[in-house]
Amino acid sequence: WGSASVVKQSKMGNYAGILFGKKISHDDFREAMLGWKIQVKLQFGEAADQVLQSYFNAVDAAWSRMILLHEARARKIHVSDSEVIDMITQMPTFQRDGRFNEQTYQAFLQYYLKLPARRFEEVMRQNIALGEIFKQVTNGITVTDSEIKDEYVKQNEQTRLKYVFFGAE
Repeated sequence: WGSASVVKQSKMGNYAGILFGKKISHDDFREAMLGWKIQVKLQFGEAADQVLQSYFNAVDAAWSRMILLHEARARKIHVSDSEVIDMITQMPTFQRDGRFNEQTYQAFLQYYLKLPARRFEEVMRQNIALGEIFKQVTNGITVTDSEIKDEYVKQNEQTRLKYVFFGAE
């Protein structure tokens, strides 16, 4: 996961980059990277490391996360503690016999993510805010099965063309 070191060695010196006119510290960038990696681990589980190495540009993903979090702040999206608790306690990863299991939760944080609960919960707060942006942007967008099929055909259909060339005489 050494992509954060790429940013550390940047020519920017004391900051990782500039976003919306504001200098982004290396610590803030690492936090965005961590948030993204946690999301990938939650989504892909044991395959996360392979998925991360094969399919994603971690640096781009961290910057995208920072941009979206900036948008969440601009839209004044606030996530309450109860929303964070509800999300975490409903995650199947932390369920045993259909109920939230504190020991499973703590073991997951300690041994898999290697994070204190507070840090994980803040990442979950951010993820909820990002989900709210997605809802706001996609609300009201509908696509019919026919439109999906038409777009698929448009992007994947190949045309065969046969021609005969007649030279000039």
